[in-house]
Amino acid sequence: MTHINEKSVRRQLEKVRDEALHRYRATRDSLAEEVSRRNIGDALEDIDREVAATVSAGQLDADQRLIRSVDIALKRLAAGMYGICFDCRKPIPHRRLKANPLATRCLACQEETEAQSGSAHTVTPFYTEA
Repeated sequence: MTHINEKSVRRQLEKVRDEALHRYRATRDSLAEEVSRRNIGDALEDIDREVAATVSAGQLDADQRLIRSVDIALKRLAAGMYGICFDCRKPIPHRRLKANPLATRCLACQEETEAQSGSAHTVTPFYTEA
């Protein structure tokens, strides 16, 4: 890994993961509490509960994806592959990593991946050298 302070990156990634885990657990616990308190109520209360449950489930999913992305970045860091593009294997520019420490691709390869998949949220799994 060139031009990157490994300890600083690790601290930053661990902080992001810790915050996401805290948010995930709080949302999960809140959702579980809401489910346990369900009583027969009027239709509007039921709708409000369903909307809250849907929003909470979406937050849980987003936090799980974020935690997985941080874990991938930490594994890449430990393997000496952090900051190396998954596709072209060239260094990812420091500005890009500073803006998005979870980036697994350089901007050109990320744009190509998004154009092919039609999604801006493609996460590449951790890989090992063949």
